[in-house]
Amino acid sequence: MKDDLAAPERASDDLFATLYDELHRIARREVARSGTDGVASPTTLLHEAYLDMAGRGSLAFPDRLCFLAYAGRAMRARIIDQVRARGAVKRGGGLHITALDTEVAEDAAEPQQLSAIGAALDELAEL
Repeated sequence: MKDDLAAPERASDDLFATLYDELHRIARREVARSGTDGVASPTTLLHEAYLDMAGRGSLAFPDRLCFLAYAGRAMRARIIDQVRARGAVKRGGGLHITALDTEVAEDAAEPQQLSAIGAALDELAEL
């Protein structure tokens, strides 16, 4: 019974192995078409797209061309995700925004006391 459930997965793996060279050519084309540096290598792109497709499990393709077209779209989506992630980091995606509590400043006693606290913090930093 367990072998019956694995048959579709084996068929998908066999299809992938049979079409590997063609899929690799598509991956090279997609990387070249993206025109961006730092995008994954064609082999990495192909394998990531395959893992994405394999994780979906319920995919069925009526013919070879439909499978290749879907694989090409999956590769383009991976490239877009990589470019967006890199762009987000450039725009401060790695920063953590924190809010300052304005009530603390309102409750502060006097400017001289704040000045003394600042001097104490400077001394502490030197230590």
